[in-house]
Parts: sequence; structure tokens; C-alpha cells
Amino acid sequence: MLLRLGRYRGLRGPGLFFRFPAVDQVAAVVDLRTVVHDIPRQRALTRDNVPVTVDAVVYSRVRDAEASVLKIANYPKAIEGGAASMLRDSIGRRDLNDLLQEREEVQVELKRTLDTMTDPWGIEVEYVLITELWMSQELEEAMSREAAAVRERRARAQLAQAEKEIAGTLVEASAVYARDPVALSIRSMSMLYEMCLQGKATTIFVPTDTALQMRSPLGALGIMGPLKGTPGGPVGPEAAAPASP
Repeated sequence: MLLRLGRYRGLRGPGLFFRFPAVDQVAAVVDLRTVVHDIPRQRALTRDNVPVTVDAVVYSRVRDAEASVLKIANYPKAIEGGAASMLRDSIGRRDLNDLLQEREEVQVELKRTLDTMTDPWGIEVEYVLITELWMSQELEEAMSREAAAVRERRARAQLAQAEKEIAGTLVEASAVYARDPVALSIRSMSMLYEMCLQGKATTIFVPTDTALQMRSPLGALGIMGPLKGTPGGPVGPEAAAPASP
């Protein structure tokens, strides 16, 4: 920007240009590239009275070089001060959970508000980014315990729902066994067979009713053959049933 005897004479672009010595003066050199403004660390209270500390940066670009020099003395300092004040106001209008979950909305709101302030100066705010957010160690530990309690409650609820479904299935199975004694006998022999598959020498005491059922042709065909080949030795009516009087 060129001044002649203190009066504004216009803008001069990059490269060589003519000026009168001792008469013309280059008042300011304006950088038209995007500039990064580091906002000082701000400490504020949220709406639910939780103290937090926030770091943020602002990306701006000079759109009108003439307005950025003639309408404000130091626009970088003005942007940093305005962004710091708006950041504290935005924190105070939100709860801590909203501030943590809606960071993108906070950034968009700050960008829109700050751009409204800098528009008369010929400056466009491109981005506002919240880089860091801190809280006290005690609060972080409390939030961690709360999150763990929520996960525990969810796990217990899922376990209770699974037990409810299993109980319903067992009720249906018991109704089937009550209507069909043969199915109950087959299930008993199947459980006995599964116990004998453990691969260890084990003594198994079989109830009298089950042993009597295994004496039947159905029991002999369904369970006696596989049991004779188990590592624990034969388990059948001769070994499990009590002797006849």
C-alpha cells in the first residue's frame, strides 16, 4: 500500500514499481496467503460448571488488502482476541458432554461468528479448529468410572436377556420331554455318552430309572455300542444297574 504525503494513493502489486523518494511511503505489506493464528489457551466453565481448558487455531486469508489496512490497525491481533472471547462464550453455553460430542458444531459456529466480525475488514475466516481440550484429572477418572459402569450394565443386561431366552428354550424342551418319555430317555443316554467321552477313567453312578431304561432294546442299540469303546471301560446295565434281589 502506497501513501503520498500521508494520503492513500493505491495498492501496488508484487514486483517493481515507481515511487518518489521522501514523498511516497510504503505504509504496509499485506500477505495474501492463508495465515494461521494461534489462539491463546483459554480456561472457562461449561454450562454445568465444569472447568475446561481449550486450545484452538484460526485460518484466515486477506480478501481485500485495502480494507485490511485502512479499516483496522492490527488485524492478526484483533482476530486472536475476538476468537478467544467467542471461544469462551461458546464453552459457557454448552454442557461438558455436548462440548465433547459436538466439537465440529462448535468449530462451525465459531467460524461463522468470527467471519461476520472480520468481513468489514476484508478478511475471510476459512477454518476454526479446536486442537486440544483438557479437564482435571479427578474429572477424567470419574468419567472413566462412569463409562465402565455403563459397559458393565450393558453386559449384565445382555447376559440376563440370554438367560431369559435359554430359560424359554428349556421350558419348551421340558414340555416335549413330558409328552414323550422316549425322547427323555434318549436325552439321558446321550448325556451319559457325552460324560464317557472325556477320555479319563471315571466312575459314574447311574440312577436306577436310567439303568432300567438302558436295559431296553432301545437303550442297548443307542448307547451300549459306543460306550464299550470308551477309554473308561464299559458302562452299561451290568456295571451301573443294581443287582436283582
